[in-house]
Amino acid sequence: MPQSTIFKTCPGCGQKWILRDDILYDPRVSLLGYQVHFTDYRLGLFYFNHNEDKCKTTFAVKVSEFMDMYSGPVYAEVKMADDDCPMFCLRRTELLHCQQPCAGAFVREIIQMITKIHELVTSSSHSAVC
Repeated sequence: MPQSTIFKTCPGCGQKWILRDDILYDPRVSLLGYQVHFTDYRLGLFYFNHNEDKCKTTFAVKVSEFMDMYSGPVYAEVKMADDDCPMFCLRRTELLHCQQPCAGAFVREIIQMITKIHELVTSSSHSAVC
């Protein structure tokens, strides 16, 4: 029998997520931040918190694992030196959308998608409890 691949294992408690969507749709997992990689934005890291009662571990997943979520333009130029750059990429826990047509813009779009999924999952799981 072929061994199944596991998308991510929590380094704290050993929880396994078989698919990326298992992390995205797990109400106990939330996006904490993003660490930029200026040479190749796909090599940047998304940091997630595993908010399980007995865990509370932070773990990282490469941005490249989320590339298929984005279908818009990918710009070549880095706009970090521009006066109107908000410098979001330098603040690891900043999850806001950036309007700059920059090489890192696609990452900010993926962050917005992950955030929206988490909001939907937590609001639906919250309303199911009430």
